[in-house]
Amino acid sequence: MRVWGLLTLLIAESGLSPVATRFGNRTNVATLARAMGEWARLQEIVDEVWPDISFGYSQQIVKYHWAGDGTGTVENVLTVMQAVFSDPEKDVAVAASRLAACLAQAQMRGYADEEGDILEALYIYNWGHTPTKRERKTLTFIANREGYVAALERAREVLTPPPS
Repeated sequence: MRVWGLLTLLIAESGLSPVATRFGNRTNVATLARAMGEWARLQEIVDEVWPDISFGYSQQIVKYHWAGDGTGTVENVLTVMQAVFSDPEKDVAVAASRLAACLAQAQMRGYADEEGDILEALYIYNWGHTPTKRERKTLTFIANREGYVAALERAREVLTPPPS
């Protein structure tokens, strides 16, 4: 996998923020509840948006995260958050490994170019599987695709040396 594939993933998932935080559509409220130590309120938010909770560069969801136990508890969510924020290098390394596996799946589908393989690998990373034709018609998929295409363009800009 080219470096720009991993950079694309990190740009698209977190905007290159090692402390990116996502609690579905309740991120601001969850951040406030956490800051105020309102653990019962935070658990309500976790229950509402589960499994759409992720952190760090890679934004791997907590439900399947290497640092957690897969449960939708505040304790598990905070454990994963702490692990990701304290070891961003491991977060990126695990994301790279996972993306490489997704790329291998995408390449088996026989796309005509590397860009198609990378985009398909990003879809698999995000959806957890190769999106079906029906899933590809959803607004969520279309928004993700637009984000990945824009991130791919940004990654190429960042990695292309200026003319001499």
